[in-house]
Amino acid sequence: MRRTAFLALAALSLAFQAHAAPASPDSVDALFKPIKADALLDDSYVQMEKVIQQSMAQADQGKPMTPALEQAQAVALKRTMEVVRTEMSWASLEPQMIQAYVRTFSQEEIDGMINFYASPTGQAVLSRMPTLMQNTTLILQERMRTILPKLQDIAKQKEAEAMQGQ
Repeated sequence: MRRTAFLALAALSLAFQAHAAPASPDSVDALFKPIKADALLDDSYVQMEKVIQQSMAQADQGKPMTPALEQAQAVALKRTMEVVRTEMSWASLEPQMIQAYVRTFSQEEIDGMINFYASPTGQAVLSRMPTLMQNTTLILQERMRTILPKLQDIAKQKEAEAMQGQ
């Protein structure tokens, strides 16, 4: 009896979702205003530049840091960021982002998000999201420090087992 009621409720829910009005591109564009999507992307460039700079430094690890190498790194970083800023500009991404939201959310859900993010609570969430992301990144990094030795042990065990099987 419970199972039948659950299945009926699930079917009704799916039927409702199938008839939910699709989000309009204009409403998604309206959602991007209170969340300041363009500014969020601009802020992410700073983080991207740091990651790219660290990757370049790791790639050059072990090489003597001559003035010529430092200059070449600076030029490469500048050119890389120019490409990133051009190819990942909000103007170039916005049409695709709108379509992703239109395909993912109903009009009712977009309207709810607009109301939430336009509210003081929504704005507080947005303003604190970078701090939350930093805090959760620290948690994940710490967790990886405990997991990494276990993963290395698994890799060593795999190699040992493969050697025994030869």
